Amino acid sequence: MVLPQRADLGLFKAVSDGQTVVSDLTFGAVTKAPIFVVAVPVRVAGKITYALTAGITVDRLADLFREAGLASDWVAVIADRTGRLLARSKGGQVYVGENVRADVDAAIRGQQHGIVAGRTREGVDVSNAFLRSKATGWTVVIAVPQKMLDAPLWIAVLNFAATALAAILAALAVGAALAAWISRPVLDLK
Repeated sequence: MVLPQRADLGLFKAVSDGQTVVSDLTFGAVTKAPIFVVAVPVRVAGKITYALTAGITVDRLADLFREAGLASDWVAVIADRTGRLLARSKGGQVYVGENVRADVDAAIRGQQHGIVAGRTREGVDVSNAFLRSKATGWTVVIAVPQKMLDAPLWIAVLNFAATALAAILAALAVGAALAAWISRPVLDLK
């Protein structure tokens, strides 16, 4: 039996230098399933002799979203260093391997973390909060619908408007009462 060979020399170079490495999205040589590889150097007598590697299917990452208890209208993704989706909380495996949306990709390139406005694949306007892992170079993006974020603002604006309207009506009522009070002596002069 001939085992498949891996050609990711960068991964093995990093492991030979003593680093634990997590790959970008790849596909299993036998199963063709989307996976990522974790490689850990194994030392024997202080010398790196082996690399323990494991191909992990990306559906394990999707389980993290379910366990996190995200709100049903939020969308979360995990993207590798190249911007390809490893997991998405909505749509599951459908989007694995596709690139993150261009607006998000432009924002996350060269930044460790931030917030950027955008639109989901479903057409919902969102604010995307993102964080890049220093350990893996992967990025987690959580998209929260803009209407959800704006709701407290609109409540505050409506409360302010109602208070302002009440103050204006009260001022008009006081003004009308003062006008009647002032005009009464003038009318009595007739």
